[in-house]
Amino acid sequence: MLLLAGGYIFTIMDYGTPAEFGEEVWTETKELAEQVTIKHFKNKKNMDIVIKDISHSGEYATPEIYIDGHVAGDEQQKFSAIVSSSNDYEVTCKN
Repeated sequence: MLLLAGGYIFTIMDYGTPAEFGEEVWTETKELAEQVTIKHFKNKKNMDIVIKDISHSGEYATPEIYIDGHVAGDEQQKFSAIVSSSNDYEVTCKN
């Protein structure tokens, strides 16, 4: 019974992960999220940014990409953003 439950959980987790986070397409997903975030900061906040880290939680069916970085030329002025891959790569600034 325990083995059956473990197999079920593995199947749900494996198929529940958004396709854009799969190993074969993650590089493309990261590049798109980076481009969208740079454009967002340039157009909405008139800021040039440097992205230092892009990741996703790896949790079941969470379509969020987490981006951290700083304003170009000012490493003290940091930012964090979330890009929703399920909502046309919409950018939400955390700070």
